[in-house]
Amino acid sequence: MDTIVIRYLEQVKDRATDAISVSLLGKETYSSISEALMPGSGDYKVFCIKKFTGVANYRWYVEGVEQLTAPGVVPVEFTVTLSTIFGTVGEEYLQQTLTKTRSSLNKVVQPGTVVEVDYGFIQTVGREDGVLRTNKRYCDTLQKGEMHKRRLAIVVKANRGVCQVVPVTSNDPGSSDKTSFQLSRATLDLLPAWGSSGKDSWAVCQMVEPVSVNRILPPVTEYQVRGQPRRGRNTHYTLRLTEAEKALLKNSLLHSIGVTDYQQTKTRLTETRDQLQALTTVATDLEAANARIAALEAERNELLLYKEVAQDWGKAMGEDQLEAAVGDLRQLYDAIATEETAEKMIA
Repeated sequence: MDTIVIRYLEQVKDRATDAISVSLLGKETYSSISEALMPGSGDYKVFCIKKFTGVANYRWYVEGVEQLTAPGVVPVEFTVTLSTIFGTVGEEYLQQTLTKTRSSLNKVVQPGTVVEVDYGFIQTVGREDGVLRTNKRYCDTLQKGEMHKRRLAIVVKANRGVCQVVPVTSNDPGSSDKTSFQLSRATLDLLPAWGSSGKDSWAVCQMVEPVSVNRILPPVTEYQVRGQPRRGRNTHYTLRLTEAEKALLKNSLLHSIGVTDYQQTKTRLTETRDQLQALTTVATDLEAANARIAALEAERNELLLYKEVAQDWGKAMGEDQLEAAVGDLRQLYDAIATEETAEKMIA
């Protein structure tokens, strides 16, 4: 017994006359199933992925979801009205780029690279009684409070086929939220679709998460090829945060894990390292001084031996002769020293 039928319609607007036409793209029929998931609709733009026979487009904008049949009619029928998103055909995701160029992930994107991510969409549950409900029971799908739709994101880490990213939102988190930071206007101006809106954007670092490279694609940017300006999705992923923004990213990530005194800790660490280096230098100097003292002590002991022998010889020769010999030797050294000093003064 058929219980639910979902019809997908395409809405086309004539640009010249603004006339709207609707045509059937396809339908899904459920038998003995009391609930079916379909694209949701709400106060925000909803996008979905659906492939229809003979249609090249995959990605659609959801215009609306409605119940088609009257209450009590079986099977219940819903309509999902879609419209084409221009410029989506032929998009190259990061996985395709890696396969085509045979490059490693961390050579194509690095921390601070600006990308777009298809997070997916929050769905609606259509019941066989014709009622539309939220999908909160379907925990294998995106839920409210989780990131959804295609949005800008910033790469935090890229390794082994998975990127860790933080999403970007136009909703101001407030100045008290240290886990977020605002993107500069200079960066946004390089993104025609985002900069031209005039809205500000913030990176939400408390929502860092890994995403597959199958969800990532380069954002539309202004760039140059052989000196000629271009606008499009540059698969070289050249758009990156400025150095100032990278510092803000690091600080916001630290706050997101509860490290609120990073700069103070870093300063204390530097001071401790300097103190340790100074102590090491003192210890090295002290070790050298101790070695010198030991050498002098050995030399003193050696001289004491010579002194004792000289005294014994003096007793044999007579004390006066020993003192006289020492005096003569002292005068000789004094004369030599005086002569060397005079030569230096003349020179």
